[in-house]
Amino acid sequence: MVKWGLPLMNAASAPPPIIRTAWFRAGLVVGGAGWLALVWSALCTVPGVPWNPARLSASFALARGLPFYALRDSGAHLGWFYGPVTPLWYLPVALTDNPTLALVLAGVINLVTMLAPFALVLAAAGVARGRALGGATLVAGVLLAGDHTHWAAYYFVHVDIVCLALGAAGCVALHRATVTGNARWLHAAALGAVLAFWAKVLALPLFLAMPWWLWREGRGRLVRPLLFWFLVYGGAVSAGFFAWFGTEEILFNVWLIHARNPFYLWAQGDRLPGALVEHLGLAVAFAAVWIALAGWAWCDARQDRDAPKLPERAGSLVRLLCWVALAELPLGMIAPLKSGGTLGSLHSVSWLFMAAMVWFWHRWSRPARGWGGGLTAGVFALAMVVSAVRAQWDTREFPGEWKLYRGLEADLAQARENQGKIYFPWNPMLTIISERRVYPLDDALYCLALAGLEPPPEKIRAAVPPGALMVYHENAQSHFAARYFVPPPAAANPPKP
Repeated sequence: MVKWGLPLMNAASAPPPIIRTAWFRAGLVVGGAGWLALVWSALCTVPGVPWNPARLSASFALARGLPFYALRDSGAHLGWFYGPVTPLWYLPVALTDNPTLALVLAGVINLVTMLAPFALVLAAAGVARGRALGGATLVAGVLLAGDHTHWAAYYFVHVDIVCLALGAAGCVALHRATVTGNARWLHAAALGAVLAFWAKVLALPLFLAMPWWLWREGRGRLVRPLLFWFLVYGGAVSAGFFAWFGTEEILFNVWLIHARNPFYLWAQGDRLPGALVEHLGLAVAFAAVWIALAGWAWCDARQDRDAPKLPERAGSLVRLLCWVALAELPLGMIAPLKSGGTLGSLHSVSWLFMAAMVWFWHRWSRPARGWGGGLTAGVFALAMVVSAVRAQWDTREFPGEWKLYRGLEADLAQARENQGKIYFPWNPMLTIISERRVYPLDDALYCLALAGLEPPPEKIRAAVPPGALMVYHENAQSHFAARYFVPPPAAANPPKP
């Protein structure tokens, strides 16, 4: 039946989706080209960033049967103050003794780990499939590169993206359980949340947000079995990790050090409200492109009241992501206020970005009607270009490489030729490869001292061969370890015999 006053329209004459417009494709090509350049530069640069081999040292120690957790009375600290999931996640890179290859592989794992949650969420929401899913994930990668906090994930190996990936997998599995009615997905949901927690404690709010979402969605019958599997998998995984790595070692490194770590604002005399405003301001500034796109999409939705609303399947998943973002906000705001904390711990931003991508792609997949559709595609194209430019601009923080950095291979050769005679305070990975021995990491000693848990100096010196040459490559973050190996000054008035 055809209503009078409306043009008869079939599939062939319907306007194409916004994602097929010339503006959209132009933005995707320009932004994608900039993104590929960023990825190439990142993979070339990753081996030259001092923080990365320090972070991968735990995986190399694990692969070679060496401990990466140490108690206070030990001097051989690798500074791994998180759960054991991330060293296991990056364990494949430790199968090689070539440090350059290992770091490049870590960069690839980094990239996949960062983008996987967006692909999972988009697919689970049903707004992108097949080639469209690949395009949507590429868009997410470009937009993430324009956000300074997420841009760092291209160059630095860190824990947060592993925590987010596992948490997102758990949420997608929980959503799947409600969509299909198959309670077996609760196993994956519970396991994902438990592993996310053991990647970083900041995932703790998942255990509150996921049952709360079930109750709000009218799926209260699944709350009890979900809580049961939380206990089962949480107990089993925790017991396994405690037995494998040591209960005292895990509690000291994963809990006590963070509990004793001081708030930087107290040390600097800053006030809490001002520090919170500063961090929130930075988060908003970094996410400017996302916020601008969200504002435009909202205005566009208000103008086009005939546009189809977000399907219930996608809407329920978006609500889950938003509840998780809200639940994680308090801990996410506290973590950057601790000494050494960064905005990377503000996981709420990442959860909101995932929800935003579902909404964006749904809007962009609708027919492009008239000038409104073209303008929306133009705004998207501008956002992609701005994100690519911002990503390149942010590389001013340190010189990005465009040719693969291979300096670690020379350092490893030096370490092998001088076993027991050389000490790299910012690269214990080299000694683990060459000597199968753990030397203390500079940053670990600094963090322990800052938390009031400084190991006995004689234990630190005993962890390094006497007279070993200390080698710091600039741009090392600090030279804190040197204080333990510099001879004390002679007394001004030595006592008479």
